[in-house]
Amino acid sequence: MLVKYTSILLIGVITLSSCASGYRPMLPRQMSFSSLEGEGIKYSYRYNVLSETRNKKYANKELKHGVKLIALQVQNTTDEEVILREHARFYTGDKQVLPLDPKQMQQQVKQPGGLYMLWSLLWLYYTKCEGFECNTIPIPIGVVIGLLNLSTASRANKDLLSELISNNILDKRIAPGETVTGLLGISSDGSLPLEIRLSR
Repeated sequence: MLVKYTSILLIGVITLSSCASGYRPMLPRQMSFSSLEGEGIKYSYRYNVLSETRNKKYANKELKHGVKLIALQVQNTTDEEVILREHARFYTGDKQVLPLDPKQMQQQVKQPGGLYMLWSLLWLYYTKCEGFECNTIPIPIGVVIGLLNLSTASRANKDLLSELISNNILDKRIAPGETVTGLLGISSDGSLPLEIRLSR
């Protein structure tokens, strides 16, 4: 009896970058920041929070789509409440940049779960030969791989969105003298110094 195992990996699957990856929390409140600087509001920030927290898949999408996720710490030194979305403008260099809502940011960097179902094109062919007679049985092992990756990507994307929402500094009400820490997405493809200017 001759038993042979062969597999065919189609081009569409070969071109897949890799499997889906889980999400690692960024936890901006546990990050260290340099001294706060600024007028009206003092602030400090950190670029590359996705890569520093080993969320490589999301960091690559951040670079590809020209967006940046920033860990930001802000202290309100005015005598009025500050809401960054309403009272501040953001600049990198001399260019004003637009802040992104948590959902917008997640949409820009999320893992494309459906793409991983291309793994369903992967089949294992089991060939059993006795003498001159051979029988071949196709086994769709790629379906299982695809479903596992789809589940991993979907769960990771939900966890990312949840943390973006819970740490959304853009809509926080910052009382006079209060210091807050959170996450801010901006539309920018560089890492120039960030400037925050009060608009009122």
